Amino acid sequence: MSTSESSRQFLLTVSMGKRLIADALATDEAVLRAAKEHCLVVIMGSTNAAVAAALAEKLSLSFSPNGFHRGLQLGPARAGAHSAPQNADFIVRAGELLTDKTIFDVADSLGQEDLILKGANALHLKSRSAGVLIGSPVGGTMMPILQAAVGRRTRLIHPVGLEKRVERPINELAALANRSGDSKGLRLLESCGEVYTELHAIEALFSLRANLLAAGGVCGAEGSVLLMLSGSEENLLRAERYFRSIQDMPSFSL
Repeated sequence: MSTSESSRQFLLTVSMGKRLIADALATDEAVLRAAKEHCLVVIMGSTNAAVAAALAEKLSLSFSPNGFHRGLQLGPARAGAHSAPQNADFIVRAGELLTDKTIFDVADSLGQEDLILKGANALHLKSRSAGVLIGSPVGGTMMPILQAAVGRRTRLIHPVGLEKRVERPINELAALANRSGDSKGLRLLESCGEVYTELHAIEALFSLRANLLAAGGVCGAEGSVLLMLSGSEENLLRAERYFRSIQDMPSFSL
């Protein structure tokens, strides 16, 4: 660390992390350009509910994050809970919100100037790769996404929180989950998309370097991460003010 730099530690809860990622992506020039001039597709998910809400505010579009999800990993107390999910992804083409449309409706029209944001379930930090759990026998939303991303080079970004980090490379975990003969449980797909975590968001919003120091907590801090931020004192103060403003973010609810 340079002698002119300072450092500070911050604890981020899972909900704070979602908000941080959302606020950073809502100021990203490439994301906004796709929404205003081309096509931006935000796939339903718990992190992307925050992302879509932040983008909707930025673009002056109508959106409610309630029910903006497909499959969810629920705790034992909520294992049998059911909610009314939305029936459309957040899709903006040339500045206009496409209502009642999903990735299945628009995938064939996506090209290199367009952009897809899709959440992830596993994050391998060292290789900067993401894995997506698959519950559908026909591959779920990842099948049309890959057709666009691989077939027509549509940019694919995975907003994903650090609480989803895994130790082993995604391809090794996918091989375990997808073994032939295993008829129960979810499958895992390694994605070709870019990962976008709280570390990227902090660099984008505050021009600070962030390192993961520790993780975990109780009483609402489960899944939290303790980050060491390094950079100018001015930027650290900006980050501190921001984190203070979002520290009461409620946990995700159905």
